[in-house]
Amino acid sequence: MKKKIKILAFFLVIFSNSYAQISDAELRAYWVYIIADNITWAKNDTDKFRIGVLGTEPLELLPIQNLAPTKIINGKSVEVSHFSKLKNLTETEILFVEEKENDYIDAVYAKLKGTGTLLITYKCEKSEFIMINLLLAGVKNQFEINSSNLYTESIVVQDKLMALGGSKVDLKGLFDKKVIELYDKELQLAEKETLLNQKQVELENKVKENLKQKEENDSQKLLNSEQTKTLEQKETELNIEKAKAAELLRAISTQEIILRKSQSELVVKQDELVNKETVIQGKNEILEQQSSELDKKAVEIQERENKINQQSSQIENQKLVIYGVISFVLLLLVGGFIIWRSARINKRINAELKTRNIEINKQKEEIESQSFQLEQANKELEKLSIVASKTENAIMIMDENGNFEWVNVGFTRLYGYTLQLLINERDENIINVSENPDIKDIIKRCSVDKETVIYESINTSRNGEKFWVQTTLTPILDNNNNVNKIIAIDADIDKLKLQEKEIRQQSEELRQQKDELMEQKDQIELKNKLINSSIKYAQNIQKSIFPLERIINKFYNTFVIFRPKDVVSGDFYWYLHNDNNEFFFAAVDCTGHGVPGAFMSLIGSRMLSSIVSEKQITDTKNILGQIDRDIIRALKQDETDNNDGMDICLTKVVKNAKGNYNVTFSGAKRPLFFYKKAENKMDMLKGDRKSIGGVRLKRRKVEFTNQEIELTKDDIMYLSTDGMMDQNSEDRKRYGTTRFVEFLETIKENLFDQQKQLIEKSLDSYKKQQEQRDDITIFGVQFR
Repeated sequence: MKKKIKILAFFLVIFSNSYAQISDAELRAYWVYIIADNITWAKNDTDKFRIGVLGTEPLELLPIQNLAPTKIINGKSVEVSHFSKLKNLTETEILFVEEKENDYIDAVYAKLKGTGTLLITYKCEKSEFIMINLLLAGVKNQFEINSSNLYTESIVVQDKLMALGGSKVDLKGLFDKKVIELYDKELQLAEKETLLNQKQVELENKVKENLKQKEENDSQKLLNSEQTKTLEQKETELNIEKAKAAELLRAISTQEIILRKSQSELVVKQDELVNKETVIQGKNEILEQQSSELDKKAVEIQERENKINQQSSQIENQKLVIYGVISFVLLLLVGGFIIWRSARINKRINAELKTRNIEINKQKEEIESQSFQLEQANKELEKLSIVASKTENAIMIMDENGNFEWVNVGFTRLYGYTLQLLINERDENIINVSENPDIKDIIKRCSVDKETVIYESINTSRNGEKFWVQTTLTPILDNNNNVNKIIAIDADIDKLKLQEKEIRQQSEELRQQKDELMEQKDQIELKNKLINSSIKYAQNIQKSIFPLERIINKFYNTFVIFRPKDVVSGDFYWYLHNDNNEFFFAAVDCTGHGVPGAFMSLIGSRMLSSIVSEKQITDTKNILGQIDRDIIRALKQDETDNNDGMDICLTKVVKNAKGNYNVTFSGAKRPLFFYKKAENKMDMLKGDRKSIGGVRLKRRKVEFTNQEIELTKDDIMYLSTDGMMDQNSEDRKRYGTTRFVEFLETIKENLFDQQKQLIEKSLDSYKKQQEQRDDITIFGVQFR
């Protein structure tokens, strides 16, 4: 096998250099099979060895597929498949990804993760997502390997494959990148979780609103149903009343006709009676004239007969008058009775009409009121109709058995079915339409147990699209507390389900990555613990080089304010008393702080002691000059990039014959502050503008100088680094040298033992919650 690989590798190199009679695709196909022969899979229980090619065009498939009949891998025949889309991937032992798909290699890697599939890419620059990446012609190595990803999938690369030109990618860089990506993913996951929670709250609110709206709809529907029944009953009663009123009007009309006819007959009879009275009167007048003539003619003949005739005539006349009067009275009585009876009938009819009109007006008012209520109900129904038609949710109304009776426009938008299409193409009952396997129990709970049921299922639209839906079934009860309707509201939650799935996948990935990071965290914490222990020990070592205050206090009153920014400090204070009864004091600020500064402080302290004690250099300016040269030489600053150094406030104190103290000061960028009690004066000597060490610093040619003052009993000198002066307040202003001198002026009369606490209190009050910027050292010395 080794010989076979070497020969094949030889020819591949020749082909890759000459580009003769072999295409890039064929060359990559050969490499796929060479790699397959030199890979060991932990799990390989299939009948055939499967190779997949992912790409939009099957250009890479042909060479690999053409070689397949001639190849046997792990004792199995080769089967080659082409996948145009990531979602179509099936399980394979090897997946070769075309160069065009490298932009989506992260998604491919995520898809294959945990399947034990070997991912082979071509010229992919995203090293964190590769397993084996082909480089081929024009590069030193033919391919590169990401061992970490192979190890995750339990895939082992045989050593002889590396001999053909492989190289391992930079795992540290990948790890750092993965840590960054993990942090980004955590942020994205937090954002998605926040978004999901917001959407979940919105969905719950929407469901609550739908339920509330449904309850209002049900209540309104029941109210409308009751109002409709009442209205129908009122309309029936009104129709009956209208029929009665029509009959009564017809009766009144008939009575009016009869009355008008009776009145006409009465008028005619009155006219006839008047005519008869006129005729009677005329006849009476004629009769009276004849009687007068007869009386005149019969006076002379027969007085008695005339008298008798006259009496008879009077009697007759009286009879006629009586008969006429009786007839007239009778006619008047008859006419009056008829008029009275007609008036009574009219009065009764008018009373009945008035009563009927009142009842009709009441009924009219009731009808108008019901009509207004009906109009308001219609408006509410119109609003509900708008809600039912405009909502994105699908709404269905079914009978108590689950048979469909009505669906809204949202149902048609979501599923593509109208009510008729749903019944004709699927079924008329939800049990046969729903794709939820528990639908029978759900309907039973809703219709029999009379409870609202919420469930989720995957439904299919008319065009075959499948998506997740959350359904709310609500039973509608009649007056007898029996279920007569079921309302179903479907909400599309497909996007939420996809997001939940993505979040679960990402959570799992984050969990795994978290476990890895926790292991690394434990290791880092262990290392930090060891480092902190070392730093604590270094702190003890550093403290050991500081002079003991009890030794200095044999000759002087002193206090020291020493506040490292970190555990160990780049500042240090130094004291030495030599055999010549000369006292040396120094406050030193080394470059940096923490561990680097502490190393410099150890070097500086040792050098100062060596210069004064061993080299017997006691002039302060010469001491600074010598330590400057020693630092440059010790750190090889003439030959390297090192530019570290230090700033020093150095004094030498010698008691003179008068009992006073001659103080010689030399400063490398640090001043000396002092207080003369006899003059009640706070003053300052400025140091030279040159640091110790650092060949590239400005003012290298500046020479250190000495400055001398004479101090007496109770006078004080203050040696310090720049830590307190550089400390900023909450409004980012420096404490500053001027403020420090002014503060020393305010406390100069205080007892020396109290000054340390007052300086520390001023520093803390100014700094407040701000972080300490630098190491702080103040060395106070009072003469006695």
